[in-house]
Amino acid sequence: SRKVYESEGVVSFYLEAPPSAPSLAPFKAGQHMPVLIDGLNRSYSLSGNPSCAESYRISVKKIGQVSSVLHGLKVGEVVECLPPAGSFGPASLKASGDDSEAVDAVVLVAAGVGITPMVSMAYAANKPTAVVHAVRNAKQWPFHDEFKSISAQAGVPIELRAFLSRPEEEDLNLV
Repeated sequence: SRKVYESEGVVSFYLEAPPSAPSLAPFKAGQHMPVLIDGLNRSYSLSGNPSCAESYRISVKKIGQVSSVLHGLKVGEVVECLPPAGSFGPASLKASGDDSEAVDAVVLVAAGVGITPMVSMAYAANKPTAVVHAVRNAKQWPFHDEFKSISAQAGVPIELRAFLSRPEEEDLNLV
C-alpha cells in the first residue's frame, strides 16, 4: 500500500489485498469502490489503471468525516472495502438502433477532484478522447502530469484541456 500526494488537499491511496485474502477482482474504468470506516460507508471512484491488478487506487480530497479519517491513515493500516461496482462512462454507452458503434470520440468533463473516474477512463480509452478539467490553479490540479503520460502512451489521441479559474502567475505557462 502507498499514500501519494497528488495536489493541494488530494491524496491517492493504493490499496492492496492482505496476503491472506484472495487477489483483487478486476475493475472497469469509471467504477467506484465502497470504503467502510468507523461505521460509515463512502464510495470513491477508482482512479487507477484498470489493467493494474496489484492495487486499487482511490484519490480523495479531504472534506468530510470519511475522507478526514483516510487522510489520517498511515501506510499499512487496514481499510475495509467492498468490491468495485457501478457503470459510468464511455464503456457504458451503447449504440442506439443498430449494432454499429455510434460513438466516434469521447469528451470527459470534470471539475476539481471530480476528475478521478476520468483518469481510469483515459487509461482505457479506445476512441479519440478529450479531457476537459476545471480547477482553481496548478496547486489544486491533480493528475496533470499523469494525463500527459497517458496521452503519450495511448493508442488513440487523448487531449487535455484545462480551465484555471484563479490561476497564479506561475500557472500561466502550464495551460
